[in-house]
Amino acid sequence: MPFDRPADLLAGFIATRPDPEVPELIMVGEQWAPRGQRIGAHSHEDWEFYYQVEGLSRWRVARRTYEIQAGALFAAPPGVRHEMPEHQRGEHHYCFVAVDVARCARRIGSDVAEVFLKSSEPRVIESAGEARAAFQTLVREVSIVRPWRAAALRMATDAFVLEVARLLSGGEQRALGRHPAVTRALRLMEQEPERAWRVPVLARLAGCSPAHLTELFRRELGATPHQHLLTLRLERAAELLALGEIPVTHLALTLGFSSGQHFAAAFRRRFGHSPRQHARRAAPGS
Repeated sequence: MPFDRPADLLAGFIATRPDPEVPELIMVGEQWAPRGQRIGAHSHEDWEFYYQVEGLSRWRVARRTYEIQAGALFAAPPGVRHEMPEHQRGEHHYCFVAVDVARCARRIGSDVAEVFLKSSEPRVIESAGEARAAFQTLVREVSIVRPWRAAALRMATDAFVLEVARLLSGGEQRALGRHPAVTRALRLMEQEPERAWRVPVLARLAGCSPAHLTELFRRELGATPHQHLLTLRLERAAELLALGEIPVTHLALTLGFSSGQHFAAAFRRRFGHSPRQHARRAAPGS
């Protein structure tokens, strides 16, 4: 499996054709890019998707420029040349996937294929937090060799395509079995776990009082909003540490911790070992 760590990045990787048993997954990666990064004009025979985790990027297609804010998804259809020609103003963090959508849609359903067939132009979905979790699952399965890898990659790729189809179609969402305020708050935290979410802000956006939101979280999740946010951050940190070559302090600040020491102490309480020990255990051949 071609697994490349470009030298001009702060951290991250790109995997091309990560598994011969899953030919529909053409390319996947996660990268922390420095100020001034450029990406030359290119296109693919299949769909390519970029999710902006942090920072801001600008993609150009012909004479049109698409500005991609944090939390947004940029979808480039097959054959459409796109580039990031401008020097970026600051560091930015993004994930990307190139996938044979038609092959996945044959397993998922023809109605999913129709969503993509209707989209011949690039699309930007401003609030695409649901795609972030799908990206993270793909990155985890690509970067760590575990039993039934091909089956897991195939399922993760299908789940990703299905999630993007939902976003492109703009279908309705309804909460089932969970209070709507908790669902809204969870969605916000999962979209931006690095943000310093305060309960009053979450409660206002979720449509209830801070005390009621905290009570709902305790009842439905067994934790306060702050405790759940900490869990999200630490679980994400564990996934990223498994990729290797990500400085612990940089990772800590990226995920919203006040310092590397604060992050290391919280990580040890959660997992029973330090972040560096976790990275060494996850390294190939360890």
